[in-house]
Amino acid sequence: MYAKRRACRDALDVLDACSSPNVVCQNELVVGFCRIGDLGSARKVFDGMAERNVVSWSVMLDGYARKGKMDSAQELFDAMPERNHFAWNSLISGYLRCGDVEMARRIFDSMVSDWGVITWTAMISGYVKNLRFKEAVELFIRMQVNGVKPNNVSIVSVLPAIAHLGALSRGRSIHSYVIKLGIELDSILGSALLDMYSKCGCIEGAIRIFENLNKKELSAWNSIILGLAAHGRGIDALDLFLRMQENDPPLIPNGITFIALLSACSHSGLISEGKAVFDLFTNYYRLTANLRHYGCMIDMLGRAGLLKEALEFVEKMPDVEMADRVWRKVIELGPQDSLGLQLHRGGWSSSRVLHGR
Repeated sequence: MYAKRRACRDALDVLDACSSPNVVCQNELVVGFCRIGDLGSARKVFDGMAERNVVSWSVMLDGYARKGKMDSAQELFDAMPERNHFAWNSLISGYLRCGDVEMARRIFDSMVSDWGVITWTAMISGYVKNLRFKEAVELFIRMQVNGVKPNNVSIVSVLPAIAHLGALSRGRSIHSYVIKLGIELDSILGSALLDMYSKCGCIEGAIRIFENLNKKELSAWNSIILGLAAHGRGIDALDLFLRMQENDPPLIPNGITFIALLSACSHSGLISEGKAVFDLFTNYYRLTANLRHYGCMIDMLGRAGLLKEALEFVEKMPDVEMADRVWRKVIELGPQDSLGLQLHRGGWSSSRVLHGR
């Protein structure tokens, strides 16, 4: 109980007072120290255990792996008298978090016939997080060939890879699989599917997914608004936002909603609407605009050829350092960008805009 409340020092005092501490209690204490990031104390408890079971070894290994200390994790793994799936999964996930995809795959391949859906999913997700999209899709296919049935998490994990590859036919195949097995289309899976359809160029498919969701959470609204923005359907994106505000129970937009709407206005040339959106979010919803929000506004004004207004917008930014970063980013976009082109021709620099030089 103490360990679960992270009062690990108190728990350790209680444990030290015991003449023959229970291995379960000691395991709990190792877990508690790992959760608060005190791996030294966790290892001290582990080393002091009169007897250890497979859980003892696994939770200590997992503590190292979660903190990226893979040398220590591997050393412990190699010394384990018995290994369970949790230990294997912890080691694989640790290497993936550190970006060592090759090592993770070598470990995965060494025991591939024994893996269940959790380990396959961890490997697929790791490929996606390390931008190895083709390998993620190939492994998803191999998982099914090996007789392992994907679950919701597997499907959600592979859909971003399909979206980045633009593999619409593969995405449709997975959608059909979801329907065939009667997998519930919750907000997480629904958002992943509609994002895939949108990024693969099929915005109508994304809209159908959205409309068929029984419960439309904020992530789903944000995904479809972003999709409409990317497809130049700014008016539809704004209309959908109005629907979202009428939702019961009410949904409070966040910074992602803000970016989605500003992008929609920028790509569709809706200047007055974009200004109204910026005012709504900063003054009504009291959201603090960040670099991306200001960048969207400047991009919108630049696309419309309103260079003077873009300059005035930057000059009014409350954070001079952020204003400088925004301006540098616009210039970095280069002459192919509409505002960048005007700046390039005019010889503008961030210091000239911000400091009058």
